[in-house]
Amino acid sequence: MEVELNPEKIEDIKDKGLEKVFHLTCPLFTSNVMCFNPNNKLAKYESPEDIMKEFYQVRLNLYVERRVSCDFVEFFFYYQY
Repeated sequence: MEVELNPEKIEDIKDKGLEKVFHLTCPLFTSNVMCFNPNNKLAKYESPEDIMKEFYQVRLNLYVERRVSCDFVEFFFYYQY
């Protein structure tokens, strides 16, 4: 993206800040979040950290399954050719 501004506007942007003038940022509230838990039930989480704690073991198990699957495919192709 290319933006052309006159010198007065450039000074205004320097004073106020680029993010504020072009509305590039906004607050994101992450409390009281509703998500499906690992048992597919709707659950309320107080923070993103609570979600990470809840799904850590789930993601770890999926990672291990994927790794085992990749190792099997690699082993299969290595010995087939």
